[in-house]
Amino acid sequence: MKSLRSAAVLLFFLIITVTLSTAIQAEVPGDRDTLEVIVSATRVDTERHELGSSVDLLPEAEIRATKKTRMLDVLKEVPGIDVVQSGGPGGNTAVFIRGANSEHTLVLIDGIEANNPAATNRSFNFSELSLDNIERIEILRGPQSVLYGSDALGGVVNIITKKGAGEFNAQASTEAGSYETFVEKAGISGAGERVNYSLAFSREDTGGVSAASSQSGNNEQDGYQNTAFSSRIGITPHENVEGSAYLRLNRSRAELDNSGGAFGDDPNRVAHTDQTFVRGEAKTSFFDDRLVQIYGISWSDHDLDDDNDPDSAHPGELLRSTFEGELLKLDLQNNMMVADWNTLTFGIETEEEQASSAFRSDGAFGPFESVFPEEDSRTNGYYLQDQLNIGENFFAALGIRVDDHSRFGEETTWRFAPTYLIREMGTRLKGAYGTGFKAPSLVQLFSEFGNADLEPEESTGWDLGIEQTLIDETLTLGVTYFENEFEELITFDADTFIFENIAEAESLGFETFIKYAANEDVLVNLGYTYTDTEDRSSAEALLRRPRHKVGTNLQYAICADTRLRLSYTLVGERSDNDFAAFPATRVRLGSYGLFGASLSYTGIEQLELFARIDNIFDKEYEDVLGFGAPGLAAYAGVKVAL
Repeated sequence: MKSLRSAAVLLFFLIITVTLSTAIQAEVPGDRDTLEVIVSATRVDTERHELGSSVDLLPEAEIRATKKTRMLDVLKEVPGIDVVQSGGPGGNTAVFIRGANSEHTLVLIDGIEANNPAATNRSFNFSELSLDNIERIEILRGPQSVLYGSDALGGVVNIITKKGAGEFNAQASTEAGSYETFVEKAGISGAGERVNYSLAFSREDTGGVSAASSQSGNNEQDGYQNTAFSSRIGITPHENVEGSAYLRLNRSRAELDNSGGAFGDDPNRVAHTDQTFVRGEAKTSFFDDRLVQIYGISWSDHDLDDDNDPDSAHPGELLRSTFEGELLKLDLQNNMMVADWNTLTFGIETEEEQASSAFRSDGAFGPFESVFPEEDSRTNGYYLQDQLNIGENFFAALGIRVDDHSRFGEETTWRFAPTYLIREMGTRLKGAYGTGFKAPSLVQLFSEFGNADLEPEESTGWDLGIEQTLIDETLTLGVTYFENEFEELITFDADTFIFENIAEAESLGFETFIKYAANEDVLVNLGYTYTDTEDRSSAEALLRRPRHKVGTNLQYAICADTRLRLSYTLVGERSDNDFAAFPATRVRLGSYGLFGASLSYTGIEQLELFARIDNIFDKEYEDVLGFGAPGLAAYAGVKVAL
């Protein structure tokens, strides 16, 4: 690890030197303010070039251009974000940021914490989330507990719903394609003098692939259905008062298999998932917007039923399981502009989470039953952040937070993220250093394998980067080096048969990107991430996290009415466990590259024709050992605007 760290640092500073040399020889660019506004990094609308934090922005236009239906498929293309799905549509899907565990990614949907309190590690399953009504996705990297509390050790995925604007607009679309797939969507949006609204509905039906990989001899197709609804309604009763209500519903039915690998097929195992996310928000402003207050209340609910009846292949099997989790949160945020160069953000939050589950299985080894009665915990959080801008070149955010958990007490975190602009050269130097924590989940604390004496997991992370604009700001290059250390990680102890704080890990690497936007007709994104991880107890790499990942896409307007998008994603080799043997043995999953393309035509008034091809070269691969993944697939559809 030390030699790899030295090599990575050397490469990082080499790239900086080359970039600066290029900048000095380049023409002096004009005003480099891109007006890309980011919310998640500071909880205040801030232009991207004023941020020291590392953040990716996926705007609505780029999301729409992919012609994809599920969020996980869009995130897969982002370098440094590892998306791992156990099987085809509906299979459990985890997201890793900079090598951190999947439960170290906090997911926000319109300010609602979406992580599931009933999950063993309180993670979020991305398999159910569609792209309906989404305006932007912000991916914030590194520990972010100062502003977001628990679960944000690795980073934050912030999903923001579209705000209605303009005259009444209605649209509907339908598409069909491979694996007996049919998708229908409809939505309306608009705004009046005092009210704005956007509502969207979608339904997806697909025959899917075998959840247990066909490469291992499984051939029973596992279908998937998903129904989603999203709405955002706003009201402005006074010029200094705004109110907003958000609602997102997901309901799915996923056919599953018993396991990955050989003999994993099961013809009638089915999981039903219901998710509800609700938030009400009021925003007031005083003294010419120098004081802004945001009051919020949000509620999330997760219900999962996993059932399996006996069948001819498994006559002795019976599975009945249910998992229920919910979270209620109240929050108040204050943004105070103390001076033109200084903004204070301070707030308080209180949340209560509950979880319960019941599991019964009758199998070859006899009946097994486990009941986790409802348990709860409360966390109160208090945070303070100071944003500074000194002149037109130096910007910084410094924050501190205290969380008080009803089970283990207080935890303090902090973060510093400065950036410096060399405007005459089009150069931005940025960095961040901070700490994070994750509270033990209710399952880890109170289940039959739980441990009420668990301490929170902790992380320390830092990064340092440079970004350079060239050719009149149409070309941007960047590189960022990062390191993270994770301590007191919670894992199941095979000796004591309970959860213990016994694991430690670290990750380091660098992220590079090139973005070229000559005009509205040409957009090129290229990114590469190198991530080296280590489990300190075994000195081995962490599971399912590739060392190398490449993501690139090209958007090109063939003519005024026709747009083409090409994409390529390369995922390097990574480790996984083979549970066919006991104890499980470590294996290597091969690297794979996926090519995709989409095409849209808008030459007919109020009509759009579109098509998409995934995995063009029909690459066989596995995200998780023994679980299937879709091959070559083609889809086409039509969208009507009214």
